Amino acid sequence: MFFFQNLQGVFRSYQGRHFISRWARKLFEGEKVRKWLGYHLATATFVVAVVNPSGTTSALAVTAVPSVEPLPLITNSEVKTETTFSWPVINPSITQGFFHGHPGIDIQGETSIHPIDRGWVSEVNYGRWGYGNHVYVQHPNGRKSLYAHLNSVSVSKGQDVTRDTVLGVMGRTGWATGIHLHLEIYQDGVTLNPLAVLPTK
Repeated sequence: MFFFQNLQGVFRSYQGRHFISRWARKLFEGEKVRKWLGYHLATATFVVAVVNPSGTTSALAVTAVPSVEPLPLITNSEVKTETTFSWPVINPSITQGFFHGHPGIDIQGETSIHPIDRGWVSEVNYGRWGYGNHVYVQHPNGRKSLYAHLNSVSVSKGQDVTRDTVLGVMGRTGWATGIHLHLEIYQDGVTLNPLAVLPTK
């Protein structure tokens, strides 16, 4: 019994500090011990960060990434910019360009309207609003063109056309403030800027 009481006295708290706490504090307050621990902790941290368990690969080393060529973006509406198009009128003059809200160009010039390429007439529409009297021509390779605000139409739906065919006469039917041709060009359903695919004047 006396032995256990003495043992309890050794480990009892002293001024709020337990025996083990006092011993550890005294040990780590020594200058040599702190320097020794600081050096070895820094070394151990570096080794763990740099070398994996096998000791062969550096975690900080730059890993060589194999070169991978990016895949080309291919869509169903890929634009084919090569062109054999021709201007739909002689001596064309651009009065309004292509921009958001105006998906085509307005042209003045000779009043006879011709297709920009061979194809066939897919639609003929007459009206007092919008495009007014207008014609759609389907071309090879997924291309299509629209000729709007015509005064009169000279072709019919399903008719084969060439660049020499007269589609109609320039006018101001529909929403138009003056006599002109509104031309739109499509590639696989995507609207193109006609100036990007028509030949330079």
